[in-house]
Amino acid sequence: MEEQETCSNTLTQFVQALYNDFDFDKALVLAKQVGGECKKDVFLSKFANELQRSAQFLVFDIQGRLNSHVDLKYVAEHTGQTVPESAAFLEGLAKESGLACVIDDAKKTLKIMVVRQDIKGKITEKTVELARRTKEVHEHMEKQRTKK
Repeated sequence: MEEQETCSNTLTQFVQALYNDFDFDKALVLAKQVGGECKKDVFLSKFANELQRSAQFLVFDIQGRLNSHVDLKYVAEHTGQTVPESAAFLEGLAKESGLACVIDDAKKTLKIMVVRQDIKGKITEKTVELARRTKEVHEHMEKQRTKK
């Protein structure tokens, strides 16, 4: 690629690692570097954290689309979060992007999906979300009960 020789910065390398090479580990390292470089830029410094988060989400989104799921342990490892924090992180970013996600607690995976705009899709989404929250409440109550 001729362009690679003339225009090679961290952002370009990130895009190439993600879209050309599908090297997710390298793309995640470069996403952190993009955030670091943005912090040094006069115009981008106040957006650095958001840009880094978006770049990381893009990696997990592409990975999820290719694999039909995202491994939450992998996300936790690369973001320095716990598995539940990683699930909440991805869930929040997905919702901001107009996407829905389903968390499989047993497999520690998250599936990112396009949100259906019809009534049936909305009902299904709310039902899945309610079931997940009910399960979380139940687990919390069980932990409280066993502590006594």
